[in-house]
Amino acid sequence: MDRRERGLQAIGRVANPHGNMLDVLVIDGAHAPAYDADVDFDGACETPNREAFEVGEGEGVLVEIGGCGVADVYESGGSFVIPETYLDDEGEDAPAQRERTIATHPTTDPVLLGTVRVDSGVLVLMGLLGEPLVVPRVTEDAPVGQLEVGVAIAVEAGTYEVWAESFAEEPQGPWGMMPSRVRVVARGTSVVPGEPIASWPDDEG
Repeated sequence: MDRRERGLQAIGRVANPHGNMLDVLVIDGAHAPAYDADVDFDGACETPNREAFEVGEGEGVLVEIGGCGVADVYESGGSFVIPETYLDDEGEDAPAQRERTIATHPTTDPVLLGTVRVDSGVLVLMGLLGEPLVVPRVTEDAPVGQLEVGVAIAVEAGTYEVWAESFAEEPQGPWGMMPSRVRVVARGTSVVPGEPIASWPDDEG
């Protein structure tokens, strides 16, 4: 059974080679943000000076995610999910169990971080601290997929909301732990506490 049948599909990965924290820019593929390339770091974890990054109104949302500089991006029913995960290597069953947790763990305390207007039909999720420090402009008719430090996704033009979800009980399993996740949804899509992102065949009885 593939991921589509399970309601969850891995579509790419966002990377930050410089530190433990991952800043992801959610942006329309036709626009690029303005930010100071001379980034200051303020500690052992190399947390960037967030004031150095200025996202244009309607263009993007800056999201800080843990996970040691790598975040997998999933698609489920038109939503894009970026889990904060800390992985252990616990055998071949662990990835499937992790995906089940990503899909079914109840939404808790969702917080709207901001919105992004997509005019080009392409949504770009990108780590800001990779090289080169430039967000590529991706047009609607250009190939989409894995970028050097992110992923480009073909979507319907429109406005998308970025939600942060923390959990009352942090899920843990043989794959590691997941303190939170971020979800990108079309404006007007409900992000309801207590509801899973997707169903899982094992839970359907």
